Amino acid sequence: MSSIIVGAGVFGLSIAWAIRKANPSTPVSILTYDHETAASYDKRKIIRDDYGNAKRMRQAIKVHQLWKDDLFFKRYYHPTGRVLMHHTPAFSRLKEIDESRSELGLPTRPRFDVKTVVEEFGSGSEKRDNALRFMQGVMSRCDEDDIIYSYNEDDGVVEWDKFMAELRQDLIQQGCKIQKAEVQKLVVHEGVVKSIQLVDEDALDVRDRRVFLAAGAWTTKILAQSDLRLPQPERIPEATGLFIFLLELDDSQQTAVAGTPAFSVYGANEAGEDGGEYLPQVNEDRIVKICVVDPFKNTPVGYSYSLPKDCSKDPLASKALGKARKFVKKYIPALLGSRIVGTRSLWDGVTNSQAPLIDKHPQTNNLIIVAGGSYHSAKDGPEIGDRSVKAADGDVDPDCAWEPSSSVIRKYHSHLMTDSDFQDLNQEAADNSEVQEIHSEESQYL
Repeated sequence: MSSIIVGAGVFGLSIAWAIRKANPSTPVSILTYDHETAASYDKRKIIRDDYGNAKRMRQAIKVHQLWKDDLFFKRYYHPTGRVLMHHTPAFSRLKEIDESRSELGLPTRPRFDVKTVVEEFGSGSEKRDNALRFMQGVMSRCDEDDIIYSYNEDDGVVEWDKFMAELRQDLIQQGCKIQKAEVQKLVVHEGVVKSIQLVDEDALDVRDRRVFLAAGAWTTKILAQSDLRLPQPERIPEATGLFIFLLELDDSQQTAVAGTPAFSVYGANEAGEDGGEYLPQVNEDRIVKICVVDPFKNTPVGYSYSLPKDCSKDPLASKALGKARKFVKKYIPALLGSRIVGTRSLWDGVTNSQAPLIDKHPQTNNLIIVAGGSYHSAKDGPEIGDRSVKAADGDVDPDCAWEPSSSVIRKYHSHLMTDSDFQDLNQEAADNSEVQEIHSEESQYL
């Protein structure tokens, strides 16, 4: 049976990749509006193994190996390593990871303090020494008590924009048709999606095709506009936004941060810092990424669900920029003064369980929902298409089902759960004198 996929983010492209890999002659079409605020249009992403759940960790390790070994995917992967800083509220997260690693027969991650960083220096590779040097610098600027530092030497960073662009081009060369179009709704009759109504265009007849709805943060909107039942609350992929900043380094900054690992903070009390990340330069573009994790939804009047919007020019973005400056000043001051070449509000569908939704819609027999990446499932790109095709054939992962078992409580990124709404946060930012100053300066530099 031929397939049509709504959405050309990582889920949609992975589904097309899996179908074509299994049967190169199977017709595959993709409809995409190419929303630049979609999480799949990120610059870089971290690839990691560690989760506080052994099943998810086993899955992540398998996918990580594909990023390292597969002839296509390994072109975009860089083994940067990652330093992690755990404040007290994140100690339980670290304990769960230790338990999962133990269950899988893996050693616990080594912990570091001021003394052990010095003792370990020179005992390993240049990459490890660079990480220890970076960690020592962070320690010297952070005098808080009750912080645990760890180093994941096997974590890496993917050139995400390049990966997505070249995966898309590869699919086109394989004969996959990609059409730019905005989907208004799915038209269902007698348990079958019979057509897809496009905005300002005629409807597409799809009654004899499998339809994969992989529209990321727009999935809930399309289901609602189609008068299709939404999942139970903990499975709804709610559109959730956050800000990233792309910084261009000058010669001195490039030298200062050469060889630095990725860096993540967990359990910090200050909004925007908990879950905050630094992704280093991995190619010749001189770009590093700072992620401020202060999530929000956008539920306009008259709507019962969140809708993505471009917030990059709003006062809330200026507030996030202020937090990014504080993050950099505190942890990586060599980046201060770097040129801001990108201020982005990204949106992903976040489920309450933070496991993706990959299952047939119960009201139809040809619609498969693939959504709810929750800002961590993108790394599953090399294999999530296979899981989606299996779900279409009835082989559904219980954790990803429309109605999963009651035991599915994952919370991989609890700092992404929020009830904060953009309209309220943006007004608060607009009324803040410090934010007003940042907003008015329109500075091109951090």
